[in-house]
Amino acid sequence: MDREELEHRIQHSKSSGIFYSTDSDEYEGEIFVGKRAHPALTLEDVDLVKPGTDVHKLLSDLSRNYPKTYKGMLEERQDAKERPISVFFAETRRSVVEEQCDPEPEDFRKKQLYYVRSIEEAEAILRSLGFSIADLKPMG
Repeated sequence: MDREELEHRIQHSKSSGIFYSTDSDEYEGEIFVGKRAHPALTLEDVDLVKPGTDVHKLLSDLSRNYPKTYKGMLEERQDAKERPISVFFAETRRSVVEEQCDPEPEDFRKKQLYYVRSIEEAEAILRSLGFSIADLKPMG
C-alpha cells in the first residue's frame, strides 16, 4: 500500500493493517491504521433515544447534572477532530485470535492505541514498530 491509498482509505473510514509473527509462538501481532471514530455527543448518536424525545432537554439535563461527563464528551470529540487517525498495535495470545474470542486484558502481551494528527505521525509509529505503510493491507 502507498501513502495515497492509505489516505484515501482513512478518508473513507476503511481500516488498513497487518498481522505478523512475534518472537513467541504463543502470540500473534496486529497493527491497524484507520479513521478515529468520533465519540457520540448526543444521545441520538448512540440510538438511546426514542423518537419524539426532546434531545436538547436531555443534553441540558446531562450538562447540568453530570458536568464532568458532558465536558469530557466535548473534549473527547474535539480531540478526535484534532487527531483523526488511530493506530492500534497489539500482541495477542494466538489461541484467542484463532478462536476469534474477545480477548481479556491478560491475553495481551502488548497493547497500545495511538491517536495522531497526520499520516506522517502514523508512519513514524509504524517505523518504530519495524514496519512501513508499504506493509499494510486493506482490512475491509
